Amino acid sequence: MLISHAHVETAAGARYRKQLASHLGRKNEIREYDDRWDLVFPYGRCSMQVQSGTGLLTLVASAATSEDLEHVQRVMGNHLERFGRHDDLSVTWRGDPMSNSG
Repeated sequence: MLISHAHVETAAGARYRKQLASHLGRKNEIREYDDRWDLVFPYGRCSMQVQSGTGLLTLVASAATSEDLEHVQRVMGNHLERFGRHDDLSVTWRGDPMSNSG
């Protein structure tokens, strides 16, 4: 499984997480846990977690192939940046050194 993550600096992480889940959850599965929500796509998944107190939004994308991982990153990043354009949100993905293809 290949994994990457992004930490999005915002005080409104909960609002953006809800907006992403509402919009992308129409065509994809959403799983809600105590402290994180997962969007499950046919090609991968993205976990969304908000740091209490700061609103920092952390995204963790995972997929079986690099192409699918890039697809998850592109969908999540493009939507979040579009939703947060007035707050100048920027999503920068970083690979996880624990990722592997096996």
